[in-house]
Amino acid sequence: MAKDASIAEWALYRRRNEAMNHVEAVRNVMKHNKIPAARKLTALVESAALNEAELAEYCRKQGFPIEEVKRCR
Repeated sequence: MAKDASIAEWALYRRRNEAMNHVEAVRNVMKHNKIPAARKLTALVESAALNEAELAEYCRKQGFPIEEVKRCR
C-alpha cells in the first residue's frame, strides 16, 4: 500500500497509529460525556491559565480527556 501511494512504509504506519489514537480519543470523550458538571467546572478553572503542553499534562494526570476540556472552553 505504501509503495502504491509512493510514501515511506514508516509514514504509513505512523499515520495509521495517529488515526487509531484519534479514534481512541473520540471513544474516551464519548464515554466521558457523563462527567459531572462540577468536575468539568473544576477542570476548566484549574486549567484556565495553562498552555497546550501544560493542559495535556494536567488532563493526563487527572484522567480527563483533553478534548472535553477544549470543547468546554
